[in-house]
Amino acid sequence: VDYNFVKNILKVEPTSFNLNTLAIYGNGGGMVPELNSVARPDDLIENPTMVVDNNGNNKMDDGDYLLFYGQMPDAWKFNATTQVFTHEKNLYTDQTYYFLTTDAGTGKRVAPSYSDASPNKTITDFDEHAYHESDEVNLIATGKRWLGNKMSSFDNSKDFSLNFPNLITSVPVKFTSRVAAATTYGSNTAVKINGQSVFTHSVGGIPSSTYPQASIPGQLSTNYNANSSQLNINYTFSPNADPAGTAAVYVDWFEIFLKRSLTMAGDAMPFRSVASIGAGSV
Repeated sequence: VDYNFVKNILKVEPTSFNLNTLAIYGNGGGMVPELNSVARPDDLIENPTMVVDNNGNNKMDDGDYLLFYGQMPDAWKFNATTQVFTHEKNLYTDQTYYFLTTDAGTGKRVAPSYSDASPNKTITDFDEHAYHESDEVNLIATGKRWLGNKMSSFDNSKDFSLNFPNLITSVPVKFTSRVAAATTYGSNTAVKINGQSVFTHSVGGIPSSTYPQASIPGQLSTNYNANSSQLNINYTFSPNADPAGTAAVYVDWFEIFLKRSLTMAGDAMPFRSVASIGAGSV
């Protein structure tokens, strides 16, 4: 939150308030728990921030700014037992909201934290994760199952491109994919990364004699040896038969897990390392 943002976006004169009173409130990302027995905040939470006041006059001049950690509406969950990350799509919103105030007293600031021991472990890489999930259609117009990236006999291919600077190619990339096929005769959906086949989703047909399921899911995982930081992912749909021209498959979602060198890329770079957990002084 810098001088120009306050002046031009918020329409507040930056020098009209004391920097000590600048504060951010917000409850982060992810969905509110469905069970009312799960604890959740009943009001806005103040977020700790860091203020950069270049000339120390306690006013927001050009070049001064406030930093805070903002979260996206979707969430990543970490299972400490299996050491695995999984993404959680927010079904209800594509945005998170934070509230800025200058009149609620002294703002909460990030406190310095110092190591109390000499380091005995050095982390030089980190665990990167990414996902794609596009919620475009609910086939039976009920429930929480949304799908996207439809392929049919007439438009049978979808491409996705992701780039991971400083990807460590000596460590296999884990790729997990989930599709949902809406066919009567069954289908195959081949998945390639950078032109190399990784697996094929073979999903059976929906029996015409049963209540329509709308789609049948199929999920696969594999380890893939990447040779570049650019990953080009292709899905190609092949129905076993499609006499009515209605067969379709959807990319429900895919997840990618890989290792990147702990080297700065871009202006901001979030990172996390499972290897640093409980490892002593890192």
